[in-house]
Amino acid sequence: MATDSLAIIDRALKIRYSKTINMMMNNSAQNIEKLFTDKSETANWAGERVVEQLIQFSLPEGFGASRELSTTPTPGNSTYDTYKIRMKYENAVGEISAQVINTKKGEGSFINGMSAAINNVMETAKRETARMNYAAINGALCRTNGILAIGATTTITDDALGYTQAVGGNKHIRPGMIIAYVDPATGLIITTTTVVTVDQTGGSTFTTTPLAVGVADNSIVTRCNVLGTTDVGSVGFGNEPLGIGSIVDNGGFGTQYQELSRTTYPILQSRVNNVAGAISSDLILRENDIAAQRGGGQVDAYFMHHSVRRAYVALIYAAPRFNYSSSPVTADTGPSVLKKDNYLEFGGIRLYEDFLAPAGTQFAVQMDQMEKYVWIDGEMATEGGSSLTKVPNKDAYNFLWRRWRNFHYK
Repeated sequence: MATDSLAIIDRALKIRYSKTINMMMNNSAQNIEKLFTDKSETANWAGERVVEQLIQFSLPEGFGASRELSTTPTPGNSTYDTYKIRMKYENAVGEISAQVINTKKGEGSFINGMSAAINNVMETAKRETARMNYAAINGALCRTNGILAIGATTTITDDALGYTQAVGGNKHIRPGMIIAYVDPATGLIITTTTVVTVDQTGGSTFTTTPLAVGVADNSIVTRCNVLGTTDVGSVGFGNEPLGIGSIVDNGGFGTQYQELSRTTYPILQSRVNNVAGAISSDLILRENDIAAQRGGGQVDAYFMHHSVRRAYVALIYAAPRFNYSSSPVTADTGPSVLKKDNYLEFGGIRLYEDFLAPAGTQFAVQMDQMEKYVWIDGEMATEGGSSLTKVPNKDAYNFLWRRWRNFHYK
């Protein structure tokens, strides 16, 4: 293989395509992370890529009234502890064939080959990044529904992303995906396998090869980097950046938040309300009031699935409203949120909708409390001097794009 061809591809990956990939990831329509405040520069970095942040759980009680010449209040008696926000590592690996590398630069086949190699893997990365944002159980694609018999090829699922839902359990499973089944009690890998087919009608089953063995009910289904691994550090479960679904939790899914107990510190338990029936203005206002009463917060953004947005549309546009400032008078009979870049508001609060969010679920947050801590905000790995690595026993090369970060909600 011509050395100059490798050098050209290497420079292109380092200089041009690396920036393009970062733009693709950061400008994705489903990328709610761009709404987080970047606190990387002011972070108190400790060893092992950990951000330590002091938190005060109770106010000092140094206040009280007294008579003349009597004692003043005793200061202190407040409670402090430390968040430990651990760095999470995301990797996207793409493959470029020798045929593409040896095509003369500028020819259509070269451009198409490079674009395909990069776009395909980054489309997967964008979708998985958006999916991570909403996981209730960190790294969970879904859970198994029932015990898998020995030799079973079909997995019946429920609880997409860990949420208690009877339908759509295979929503985040795709053919060709390497997955691991994890015991939720021990966190250990039961077995790994590759997805072959995904049922698109009922939305609750998929088939695999090799056969899954010894998988119990409610086992966690998670992404796996290498087929056959027993290394819990090589699966998504517990190793993905903290999503908004893990942050807005009352302890039902995660008993800890940034390594602090939600039982010891109940203020870390978010308000979770399971509602039966339609949403209403009273319900929405009540939940916002509770956020203010419990933590002094002010909700200014809603994140939701398309199904919830439709419920808002039905609530807002239950009856037509007439615009008397126009001539002739026109009736507002529906929203324009289907147009590109349009969005819906309720009470002045913007609604952010995402088809990858859990169905029938809404998250209410205060935007200035959402933080991200970034060590590497997307780059090609070049420690060996080149961004290309020869694939063993194959006439092709790999490139590795990586990002190191995690998220936090104050």
